[in-house]
Amino acid sequence: MKKPMLAWLLVAALSIAGSGSSPLQDYTCRHGDEFACYFPETGHSVQGPFLAYFEAHAGESLLGFPITEHFFDPHSRLLVQYFQNARLEWHPENPDPYKVLPGLLGDELGKGRPRLTPDGIPSPGNPDCRYFPETGHSVCFAFLEFFRLAGGLDVFGFPISEFDLENGRIVQYFQRARLEWHPERRAAQKVAVGPLGLIHFHFAELDPELLEPARPTSNVIERVELLTALRLSPSVARPVMKPDGPQTVYLLVLNQFEQPVEAAQVELTVKYPSRQESYTLKKTDTRGVTRLEFEVADGVIGKNVVLDFTVIAGGLTRTASTSFLIWY
Repeated sequence: MKKPMLAWLLVAALSIAGSGSSPLQDYTCRHGDEFACYFPETGHSVQGPFLAYFEAHAGESLLGFPITEHFFDPHSRLLVQYFQNARLEWHPENPDPYKVLPGLLGDELGKGRPRLTPDGIPSPGNPDCRYFPETGHSVCFAFLEFFRLAGGLDVFGFPISEFDLENGRIVQYFQRARLEWHPERRAAQKVAVGPLGLIHFHFAELDPELLEPARPTSNVIERVELLTALRLSPSVARPVMKPDGPQTVYLLVLNQFEQPVEAAQVELTVKYPSRQESYTLKKTDTRGVTRLEFEVADGVIGKNVVLDFTVIAGGLTRTASTSFLIWY
């Protein structure tokens, strides 16, 4: 089929008016409460802030069902959870309401296309299209209506392609999502979000065991609080010591509720006046504590040895410092 004819058919299809009703449905958890919701369709639960975002954005109508539990992603160093259509990320450093964000899966999958040429840019007065100079692409017709109703830039990000045919279906890629045209469905459901979450999960070659159902053992769903803060308390066994000999350092890691954080990753940099050494400590135990004994060899009398700790847990990274004095 020639390119102009293909373009005309795509425009004609997407220009078909809908019923005027919203394509998104209000979401109510069927197996859980306000803290956690279990989905027997995939055998996974959504909890805490991820559940709040899920409920505020039409649930499976927009994101699809969860396909993993939330987990710490070593690549992005974020706490994430994959859904059929998206990946939610926990960004505790962001102000509300942007602590939970959909991942940039369209970008990461390389779905961006060259910017529109000047003669292809819709006119500013065109009510059926909106052009985004940030990425050089436009959103038009039924896709534009869905984009506006479903949350716009906050949910989808900027368009990174125009609509086109892919495997016989009209699709358009955004930074965070893919929209699809389903002419066989009733009017309010002809535009739907594509399964970028599932596609990206396999693209990233993540552990397939994360997809395995995690069915609860009873009707009571375990409530797991996401970390929103880390509180670090470093200390040393010998605040003042001679220029050489053993030193033991301790670190206590607590969460926002002053509860111990288990299995936190801890790195230590010991800074002497003339050099520094780095150590990886054991992960924190059930008390939130880890310790390290090392030999002090380059102490200078009258000088402090500085200890810099870096802790990673639950998608958060925090630092803390302490020191000890070298003396006679």
